[in-house]
Amino acid sequence: MSLFFSTRVSGAGPQAEPDTIKTAYARRNKQGSGFTLVEIMIVVVIIGLLAAIAIPGFRIMRIQAQNTRIMNDFRQFKAAFLHYEMENGAWPKDVNEGILPEEMEGYIPIGHFEAETPVGGTWDWEQGVFGITAGISLRDSNATDDQIQRVDKRIDDGNLNGGSFRVVDGNAYTLVLEE
Repeated sequence: MSLFFSTRVSGAGPQAEPDTIKTAYARRNKQGSGFTLVEIMIVVVIIGLLAAIAIPGFRIMRIQAQNTRIMNDFRQFKAAFLHYEMENGAWPKDVNEGILPEEMEGYIPIGHFEAETPVGGTWDWEQGVFGITAGISLRDSNATDDQIQRVDKRIDDGNLNGGSFRVVDGNAYTLVLEE
Protein backbone atom coordinates (compact mmCIF):
# COMPACT_ATOMS: atom_id res chain seq x y z
CA MET A 1 0.00 0.00 0.00
CA SER A 2 1.41 3.34 -1.00
CA LEU A 3 0.78 6.14 1.45
CA PHE A 4 0.90 8.87 -1.14
CA PHE A 5 -1.12 7.42 -3.98
CA SER A 6 -3.65 5.30 -2.20
CA THR A 7 -7.05 4.99 -3.72
CA ARG A 8 -8.34 3.06 -0.77
CA VAL A 9 -10.95 4.76 1.30
CA SER A 10 -11.16 4.79 5.09
CA GLY A 11 -14.42 4.26 6.81
CA ALA A 12 -17.66 3.77 4.99
CA GLY A 13 -20.39 5.85 3.51
CA PRO A 14 -20.48 9.19 1.75
CA GLN A 15 -18.04 10.93 4.14
CA ALA A 16 -15.10 8.58 3.57
CA GLU A 17 -11.74 10.26 2.99
CA PRO A 18 -8.74 8.96 1.08
CA ASP A 19 -5.82 7.75 3.21
CA THR A 20 -3.33 10.46 3.93
CA ILE A 21 0.06 10.17 5.59
CA LYS A 22 -1.42 11.47 8.83
CA THR A 23 -4.28 8.99 9.01
CA ALA A 24 -2.10 6.08 7.91
CA TYR A 25 0.42 6.91 10.68
CA ALA A 26 -2.35 7.17 13.27
CA ARG A 27 -3.79 3.80 12.24
CA ARG A 28 -0.31 2.20 12.35
CA ASN A 29 0.26 3.58 15.86
CA LYS A 30 -2.99 2.05 17.08
CA GLN A 31 -1.79 -1.33 15.88
CA GLY A 32 0.94 -1.45 18.57
CA SER A 33 4.19 -0.17 17.16
CA GLY A 34 5.80 0.11 20.68
CA PHE A 35 8.27 -2.34 22.21
CA THR A 36 7.00 -5.59 23.59
CA LEU A 37 7.85 -6.82 27.06
CA VAL A 38 10.04 -9.53 25.55
CA GLU A 39 12.07 -6.99 23.57
CA ILE A 40 12.59 -4.84 26.68
CA MET A 41 13.65 -7.88 28.70
CA ILE A 42 16.18 -8.88 26.02
CA VAL A 43 17.72 -5.40 26.17
CA VAL A 44 17.89 -5.59 29.99
CA VAL A 45 19.61 -8.98 29.81
CA ILE A 46 22.15 -7.71 27.26
CA ILE A 47 22.97 -4.68 29.45
CA GLY A 48 23.34 -6.99 32.45
CA LEU A 49 25.75 -9.25 30.55
CA LEU A 50 27.83 -6.29 29.41
CA ALA A 51 28.00 -5.00 33.00
CA ALA A 52 29.01 -8.45 34.28
CA ILE A 53 31.85 -8.50 31.77
CA ALA A 54 33.01 -4.92 32.40
CA ILE A 55 32.85 -4.63 36.21
CA PRO A 56 35.64 -7.15 36.98
CA GLY A 57 37.84 -5.38 34.42
CA PHE A 58 37.25 -2.03 36.11
CA ARG A 59 38.02 -3.57 39.51
CA ILE A 60 41.31 -4.99 38.25
CA MET A 61 42.25 -1.65 36.70
CA ARG A 62 41.44 0.16 39.96
CA ILE A 63 43.64 -2.22 41.98
CA GLN A 64 46.49 -1.86 39.47
CA ALA A 65 46.23 1.94 39.68
CA GLN A 66 46.27 1.78 43.49
CA ASN A 67 49.32 -0.51 43.44
CA THR A 68 51.16 1.80 41.07
CA ARG A 69 50.39 4.81 43.25
CA ILE A 70 51.53 2.99 46.42
CA MET A 71 54.79 1.91 44.75
CA ASN A 72 55.47 5.41 43.48
CA ASP A 73 54.74 6.92 46.91
CA PHE A 74 57.10 4.45 48.60
CA ARG A 75 59.82 5.24 46.06
CA GLN A 76 59.39 9.01 46.40
CA PHE A 77 59.38 8.85 50.20
CA LYS A 78 62.39 6.52 50.19
CA ALA A 79 64.35 8.90 47.94
CA ALA A 80 63.44 11.89 50.12
CA PHE A 81 64.39 10.20 53.42
CA LEU A 82 67.65 8.86 51.94
CA HIS A 83 68.45 12.33 50.62
CA TYR A 84 67.83 13.79 54.09
CA GLU A 85 70.03 11.14 55.73
CA MET A 86 72.87 11.75 53.25
CA GLU A 87 72.77 15.52 53.81
CA ASN A 88 72.43 15.38 57.61
CA GLY A 89 74.17 12.14 58.59
CA ALA A 90 71.16 10.98 60.63
CA TRP A 91 67.53 9.97 60.17
CA PRO A 92 64.65 12.25 61.23
CA LYS A 93 63.09 11.54 64.64
CA ASP A 94 60.13 9.14 64.85
CA VAL A 95 56.70 10.81 64.88
CA ASN A 96 53.10 9.60 65.07
CA GLU A 97 51.52 8.05 62.01
CA GLY A 98 50.11 10.42 59.44
CA ILE A 99 52.56 13.16 60.44
CA LEU A 100 55.56 14.21 58.38
CA PRO A 101 58.65 14.76 60.54
CA GLU A 102 59.46 18.48 60.76
CA GLU A 103 62.94 17.83 59.40
CA MET A 104 61.43 16.53 56.16
CA GLU A 105 59.72 19.79 55.19
CA GLY A 106 61.16 20.74 51.85
CA TYR A 107 61.95 17.13 50.95
CA ILE A 108 58.34 15.89 50.76
CA PRO A 109 55.26 18.06 50.25
CA ILE A 110 53.46 18.05 53.62
CA GLY A 111 50.03 17.26 52.22
CA HIS A 112 51.32 14.28 50.27
CA PHE A 113 52.65 12.34 53.27
CA GLU A 114 49.78 13.33 55.56
CA ALA A 115 46.98 12.52 53.10
CA GLU A 116 45.12 9.22 53.20
CA THR A 117 46.78 6.59 51.03
CA PRO A 118 45.12 5.24 47.86
CA VAL A 119 44.11 2.11 49.82
CA GLY A 120 43.02 3.88 52.98
CA GLY A 121 45.19 4.14 56.06
CA THR A 122 48.11 6.46 56.69
CA TRP A 123 51.82 6.80 56.04
CA ASP A 124 54.15 6.55 59.03
CA TRP A 125 57.84 7.28 59.49
CA GLU A 126 59.53 4.60 61.63
CA GLN A 127 62.85 5.42 63.30
CA GLY A 128 64.36 3.12 65.92
CA VAL A 129 61.24 0.97 66.41
CA PHE A 130 60.23 -2.63 65.63
CA GLY A 131 63.87 -3.69 65.28
CA ILE A 132 64.59 -1.37 62.36
CA THR A 133 66.66 1.79 62.28
CA ALA A 134 64.61 3.53 59.58
CA GLY A 135 61.57 2.70 57.49
CA ILE A 136 58.40 3.98 55.86
CA SER A 137 55.14 2.24 56.78
CA LEU A 138 51.69 1.99 55.31
CA ARG A 139 49.39 1.53 58.33
CA ASP A 140 45.78 0.39 58.70
CA SER A 141 45.09 0.15 54.97
CA ASN A 142 42.10 -1.53 53.34
CA ALA A 143 44.38 -3.42 50.94
CA THR A 144 44.39 -7.20 50.98
CA ASP A 145 47.60 -9.13 51.62
CA ASP A 146 47.41 -10.32 48.00
CA GLN A 147 47.31 -6.73 46.75
CA ILE A 148 50.24 -5.70 48.96
CA GLN A 149 52.16 -8.84 47.96
CA ARG A 150 51.89 -7.70 44.33
CA VAL A 151 53.41 -4.39 45.39
CA ASP A 152 56.14 -6.31 47.23
CA LYS A 153 56.96 -8.31 44.08
CA ARG A 154 57.64 -5.08 42.23
CA ILE A 155 59.50 -3.32 45.05
CA ASP A 156 61.31 -6.25 46.68
CA ASP A 157 61.10 -10.05 46.71
CA GLY A 158 57.35 -10.81 46.97
CA ASN A 159 57.70 -12.18 50.51
CA LEU A 160 55.95 -10.03 53.14
CA ASN A 161 57.69 -11.95 55.96
CA GLY A 162 61.20 -10.84 55.01
CA GLY A 163 63.23 -8.64 52.72
CA SER A 164 63.23 -4.87 52.71
CA PHE A 165 59.43 -4.67 52.30
CA ARG A 166 57.59 -6.59 55.01
CA VAL A 167 54.85 -6.70 57.62
CA VAL A 168 55.78 -5.19 60.99
CA ASP A 169 53.63 -4.55 64.04
CA GLY A 170 50.79 -6.65 62.59
CA ASN A 171 49.02 -3.78 60.81
CA ALA A 172 51.86 -2.05 58.95
CA TYR A 173 53.60 -2.79 55.68
CA THR A 174 57.07 -1.29 56.01
CA LEU A 175 59.77 -0.48 53.49
CA VAL A 176 62.95 -0.82 55.54
CA LEU A 177 65.62 1.75 54.67
CA GLU A 178 68.12 0.61 57.30
CA GLU A 179 68.09 -2.39 59.66
